[in-house]
Amino acid sequence: MRSIFIPALIAGALLLGACGQAGTAQAPTAANAPATNAPAAGAIQISDPWARPAIAMMGDEQPAGASMGEAKPTDAMAAAQPTGAAVGGESAAMSGANGAPYLTITNTGDAADRLIKATGDIAKSIELHTVIKNGDVMEMRPVEAIEVPAKGSVKLMPGSFHVMLIGLNRDLKVGDSLDVTLQFEKAGAVPVHATVRQPE
Repeated sequence: MRSIFIPALIAGALLLGACGQAGTAQAPTAANAPATNAPAAGAIQISDPWARPAIAMMGDEQPAGASMGEAKPTDAMAAAQPTGAAVGGESAAMSGANGAPYLTITNTGDAADRLIKATGDIAKSIELHTVIKNGDVMEMRPVEAIEVPAKGSVKLMPGSFHVMLIGLNRDLKVGDSLDVTLQFEKAGAVPVHATVRQPE
């Protein structure tokens, strides 16, 4: 009798212990879920989007998409040619013309974000660029990302950070419009509709 009672007692204790562990297991809640730094939906806001007319690359200017270690392009955007300017008898739209939309990005969230790329069907290639001074020459250079501070803003404008449209698929004249999508590291995709106008 005693030999039967002791194993039964041990089995009962093990069963109660298993039930106790199951009872303490908790499903993930907002309180114990892993924290993220992603801004809340709508934290990235775009204001005053516009684009300059198409500019044909002329003379010995290097393509604006040249990499940091290759040829150093001049700032073709700063020496803008009229839209549709003739280049060897071709219009700007037929000669690898470039364009650039500008805008202000505001981050209302509590975490910094980064603009990491731009996409669209307006051009053969779309890159993020900045302009730097090299001696007496202003040069465009591609950048991997554009930082947008928390509770702050960054302005994409001529002579600074901008989105570069390389090899436009159509001409851009004053009054035209274009669409691009900005991709942010945390906020995701943000569509932008910009109207073409002359720089002020």
